[in-house]
Amino acid sequence: MKLMGKKPNHNSPTKKLLMEWRPGQVLTSAGMRARGISKRLTSHLKANGTLASIGEGAYRKATETPPWTAGVEAIERELNMRVHVGGKTALELRGVAQYAALGQRAPVWLFGQGKTKLPKWFVEYYWDAKMRLVQTELFQEGGLGISELKTAEGFQILASRRERAVLEAIHLIGKDHRFEEVAELFDGLGTLDPAVLQSLLESCRSFKVRRVFLYLSRESGHDWYSRLDESKIDCGKGKREVVKGGALDARYHITVPRKAEVPDV
Repeated sequence: MKLMGKKPNHNSPTKKLLMEWRPGQVLTSAGMRARGISKRLTSHLKANGTLASIGEGAYRKATETPPWTAGVEAIERELNMRVHVGGKTALELRGVAQYAALGQRAPVWLFGQGKTKLPKWFVEYYWDAKMRLVQTELFQEGGLGISELKTAEGFQILASRRERAVLEAIHLIGKDHRFEEVAELFDGLGTLDPAVLQSLLESCRSFKVRRVFLYLSRESGHDWYSRLDESKIDCGKGKREVVKGGALDARYHITVPRKAEVPDV
């Protein structure tokens, strides 16, 4: 009589986990539990070299190095954190421009609502780009102008639409961005949606952001600028020094870079 060995369980949680694990994916402890992987089994998978920790509370396949987009997907989808990719990074991902300078990769700009803090494992892991978190309540409607984006690596993340992303970049003028570098972004923004812009500008809490955006929009000469209803956009009162020592724009009452004087011939 031929003895039959025990058939492998192709439906085991471990087998299913490894079959569904996408290249470069990051899973949190919560994600492991949701997939039927206990803490004890997770420890076993680490011990046998199948998985490796990304700090405390997140995991990767031991043979893979996850991109930053995998980490963002994990904190958004598995931890339900109110964080999204915004500003210059969102513009880059949406094809507006590239921001490589001096051989160094530009930082990834993440925007978190209010006092949102990133998990320790996410902050301390050595990603393929430097992560920068901006904590802000820039808009009254927090989720306005944000949509899902599939990255080149195949991860689904939340990212600002171009209309919101440029406002977020303006928000950082004087903090992390120069006025001139944000102004250059407008060269690639000829097809913005004026209806989306209108909603964002009315929801925006910053007079500075509203004024600078309207000034740069006027200077850009894009068609959508004339379709904005400025009577519904509150820009506050008084003068604002946006550029130190700059020239005062008569319409929006902000200081802007002085235009270079053309020498007499």
